[in-house]
Amino acid sequence: MEELSNRLYSACDRMHDEVTKFYEAVHPDGKPIENEEQLSELSAELKYYMRLELDYIKELIKEQDADIPLLHRLDV
Repeated sequence: MEELSNRLYSACDRMHDEVTKFYEAVHPDGKPIENEEQLSELSAELKYYMRLELDYIKELIKEQDADIPLLHRLDV
């Protein structure tokens, strides 16, 4: 369970880093960029990266569920 927790933390940490990079890219001189095309491109890049990490998290959870017997998961 500790390994799962560490992996989830790493995925969340990577997503946090990407959101920070996005924010900084949107505010290159301290002011937000107003170019819709640029904002759209930056948003698409962030969404792509976030989806990769969220898919990774889903797979981690599936892997964890596969390792836990069904009766244990149901608390029977």
